[in-house]
Order: sequence, then structure tokens, then C-alpha cells
Amino acid sequence: MNSDAPGQVDQTKADAADDAFTGKPGDFQGFKVPLTWSPMLTVWRKLHVEIDSMGSVAGNQINTAFTDIVGTGTALTEARGIDTIDDGSANLDREPPGNGRFKNGTLTVGTVPSTITISPITANGNTKVTFPTSSIAGLPFSAIDNDSYGNGTMSGTITQVTKSGDNFVWTLNVTAQNENPIDWPDFVNGTLSVGGGSNVSVVAASAATSRLTTSALSIPCVIHDDDDDTLLPKSPDTSTLAAAFKPTYVVPVYDVGDNNMNVPFVRNVPEDSAATLTIQRWNSRPQNASGFWVAYLLAGFQGQLSRDRDPDTELRTLGDTVDPDGGSLIYLEIHQSHEGVGNPAAEEQDTVLHETGHAVARSPDEPVTDGSSTFNANYVNRIRSSPRPWP
Repeated sequence: MNSDAPGQVDQTKADAADDAFTGKPGDFQGFKVPLTWSPMLTVWRKLHVEIDSMGSVAGNQINTAFTDIVGTGTALTEARGIDTIDDGSANLDREPPGNGRFKNGTLTVGTVPSTITISPITANGNTKVTFPTSSIAGLPFSAIDNDSYGNGTMSGTITQVTKSGDNFVWTLNVTAQNENPIDWPDFVNGTLSVGGGSNVSVVAASAATSRLTTSALSIPCVIHDDDDDTLLPKSPDTSTLAAAFKPTYVVPVYDVGDNNMNVPFVRNVPEDSAATLTIQRWNSRPQNASGFWVAYLLAGFQGQLSRDRDPDTELRTLGDTVDPDGGSLIYLEIHQSHEGVGNPAAEEQDTVLHETGHAVARSPDEPVTDGSSTFNANYVNRIRSSPRPWP
């Protein structure tokens, strides 16, 4: 039978003594009536599950600029002078070194609509990203000469850039100008902007080679790791919960909470109980009681920085359940094939069961499942005898 009341099993029996039943004359007189036992009755509990999701992924990239390069002509291998990409992960500049958060990510150079995407990033340091030999030829440029009024201008695209000492030599494909012919020497002490970047000073010009030399370089870029920003909002996969809870005499139902699909996004959830509780939006929490079991699942993105597989040499946290305050987070990004998961759907299902098992059994012990969305014997017993889920 279905009940929200706790309990293991209930057994009934006939309350007649195990003696012969002797009725009135004519009513089964002398007939022995044996004691009979009814079938065992199992008390099934309902587990009311509230499901929320963080809202769309936001801010999972670095909008910055690079001010130096390694390479010649159209053969770049590094963008340097980036001051905002050190997130504490093991990278090229740390000891021991690692590949950094942005390995297998993308470097998008320039501003929309004229951008060039370089992929994959092979590694990053504190202030640089490395990549296979690539070119930024084709980025737009604009130049202004040194006149104090009535400036000469020209624009078009760059065909190559070469570093020469501390300077940068740009070969230009001019497609528009406001003076004809172009007064190339007049651009010395003027400015050049490439890819929508900052204006930098021109220190030399050559009409014969269509080149300007600048004392600096500053090109905007966007750096993104290999995460999938389309994963949220999404409900965690609970499709195996009913079958998995059946041996524990628990029936999951999804009839509480507000199904909030816009919980504020947090890119990396710290492995800290207070912080995790703050992130939760478990509004059915006060209903959780011995006679009315309630659990909470929140779809998130990633766990703490040191366990988000950025770089992929890091460990992974698939989910968290706050001990002993309850509420479970399922980190969807870490369940993806590009994070080294062989069967993302099955792994997510097992994590949902794993974390819900911690909460309902009121236990931090491992293991919880057999790895295939089935509780092990220890957790079957713990859930059967639990007074209610955490907290």
C-alpha cells in the first residue's frame, strides 16, 4: 500500500487461538479451524522530490586583450600579455606545471562581426595561451595620420604581422582611404587599431611594402574553455529513481516545490556546506518530516575549481549532498563526453541516485550504488530504516 508514514513491514494474523473451533450445534461442531496468517504487507513511503535548475550559463569566458605574440608573418603560436586568465589551476607558469583551465578551449580574436577563432588552445599560463600554428590575417584595421586637423585615414585588413624587437610590423591590404594618393609618411606618429583594439602609436611607414610599424600591439580576444554553455537550464535525469528505490519500499513523486529553472547561476560551486546551502532554492524544505519525506535536486554546472577537470588532469566532482543539512547538486558539465565520461546519460542517472541516496539514508558513507543506478545492500538497509531524509 502507499503511505507517507514511516515503517518497515506490517504483519497481521488471526486472533483465534491455535485450538479447535467449536461452534454451536449445527455450526461446524467438531471441525478443527487452523490458525491462518495473512500475506506480509509492506508499507511504502513516498519520497516527494523538488527539482530546480540553475539558469543559463553566464560569464563562462574571459573578455580581455593580448599585447604580445610569438610567431612570424601568419604563423602565430602564442598570444601573450593577457592579465586576467590565472584562476589558480595548474598551468604553464605553476610548479608543478599543468596545461591550465583553457586547454582544448578556443581563442576568439577581434570584435564582432570580424573575428577569427583559433582552436584548440593547447595550454595557458598566467598571462598567455598557446595553440597550433595559426594566423590572424584578415582582421580589420583602421589608421589615422598625425595631422592635428583634417586627418588622413585608411582602413582594410591585415595580411600579416611580424614582431621586430619591441615593435610590430603590419602588412596592410588597404581597401578605403580619404586621401589619394595615401601619404604614408604622414602616418608616422599617428595611430593604428587592429581587430577593434586600442589605438597604438605608429613609429614607421613604408609605401613600397604597404606596411606600418607600431610600438605596441593590443587586440581584443575572448578565451573560452571546453565547457558546454548550453547545458542549463535542465532538470537532472531522474528516470532511474523509481526502479532503484523499489527495493527500499520508497516511491519517488514530484509534487512539491516550484520547479524553478532560473536559480542564479554559479560557475563553480565551492565544496563548502554553508555556500552550497546558500545556492539552493529548496522551498519545500520545511515540509520534510518523518511522516512526509522530501528531497531536493538542483542541476548545477561544476563543482569547485580544483575538481572541475579544467584542465582535464584535475579530479572531478559529479555531485554534492550537504551533510547533514540536505539538498543535492548535480553538476551537468562534468557528465559530458568531452570531460572523459564514456556514457554521459548513464553517469548522470547514477549520480542523481547516488546523491539522493546520501540524503535519504542520512549517510555520507561510500559507496552508495553499484555504478549502474542500483543501491548496494548497505544503502538499501539504511534507507529502509531511515527516519526521514536530511535534514
